[in-house]
Amino acid sequence: MAEGALIRLDVAEHALAEANTIDRVGQVCGFFDGIRKVALKTKNRDAEIRAVEFHFRAQRKLGELITAAAKADALAKGGRPHQKTYRVKNNPVEPTLAGAGVDKNTAHSARQLGRLKPVEFKERLQAWRQSVDENDDGGRIPTKLPEPPREEVAAKTRANTVSLKEWETLSLDEQREFLQPHNFPTDSQFNKQEGDGIEWAQWSWNPVVGCRHDCPYCYARDIAERYPDAYPHAFEPAFRPYMLNAPGNTKLPDEAAADTRFKNVFTCSMADLFGRWVPRSWIEAVLTVVREQSQWNFLFLTKFPKRMAEFDIPENAWMGTTVDLQRRVANAEAAFARLNSDAGVRWLSVEPMLEPIKFERLDLFDWVVIGGAARSNKTPKFHPPLPWIIDLYTQAKAAGCAVYMKTNLLGSRVLELPFDAPIKGDPSQAPSELHYLGSAA
Repeated sequence: MAEGALIRLDVAEHALAEANTIDRVGQVCGFFDGIRKVALKTKNRDAEIRAVEFHFRAQRKLGELITAAAKADALAKGGRPHQKTYRVKNNPVEPTLAGAGVDKNTAHSARQLGRLKPVEFKERLQAWRQSVDENDDGGRIPTKLPEPPREEVAAKTRANTVSLKEWETLSLDEQREFLQPHNFPTDSQFNKQEGDGIEWAQWSWNPVVGCRHDCPYCYARDIAERYPDAYPHAFEPAFRPYMLNAPGNTKLPDEAAADTRFKNVFTCSMADLFGRWVPRSWIEAVLTVVREQSQWNFLFLTKFPKRMAEFDIPENAWMGTTVDLQRRVANAEAAFARLNSDAGVRWLSVEPMLEPIKFERLDLFDWVVIGGAARSNKTPKFHPPLPWIIDLYTQAKAAGCAVYMKTNLLGSRVLELPFDAPIKGDPSQAPSELHYLGSAA
């Protein structure tokens, strides 16, 4: 009985070596529970250790097959219909993970292991073995590979990122090396947006991070300060050349056919790509990738629209500028009047709307996004009064602009009583902390 687990392991190892499809490897992964139960029942610790290691290798192989199938557009997500099918015994079968007998938890773990580079998988497997050897107290063997130390993750991120201060010390040849995506091979993809903060784009992409505007309401600065491992340079401008590969590594989802938001990528959501401090070569490197990856819409947002207008903008780039105060209107209109004619959608982000805003040339824009101010580390939340919103909406529709209202916009109500009766209403102007360009209107 004590050898039962080892015998089953030998059978499973042979089956794994022979398996070359998702359903076959998925079945092999399912052997693990039975093998481990036998090992535990017979108190065969060596068999249990071998079983868990087998589990890691089987799931990694499954993850590699899932990733390859997804890239080849040969696998639908979950149980949703897919335009392509394959046949088994002349019967059409939907190519889904569920149809292959792979549950969501197994698929998630497999994808994580499948994304690891061979060297990284080997290193983490060695770390797991070492932890098992060091804790040989008869307890259960951990069934998850240890995560690399935070310091190691931060060090890798820093090694593949160059801050603006570091960039300025490099020679021209060294800078050219950083501008070549093939020098930084990676499986990095877009970030999927789960909340409603930028729901008009279901993806975000940050080949450049950091900003020197120092706007008090900035959510990006709060995020960078909250996650130092991911942003080792804090909110100082920095270039991430490895992220230039992300658009090509990310598969356009099926939902994009019916909902453009799934095709939209908010580019440099953690930066202002056209800020005065950003090297022109960084901007050109990003725009080159945008041109090459025409299956996506790349949405840009800047507070330096005049500098943005100095570049040749690709057709699949949606160029936007922030107009939160009346003082920004003239620059926005002047810059977009100069934007090259074949650039893509032109849009305005009136977020946060800090005062009533009047435009002269809304005909220069295709789209207006209106929002309030979410709470930040330095500022309170603020909902603009409804009359401001109605007036801007009316201006936009008269100019033929599409309008998108953010979920953080509405909150203030119209509170009126007859005969000027006294009433304590909602604020009629933004808090002074939000007026970073001067006194409140």
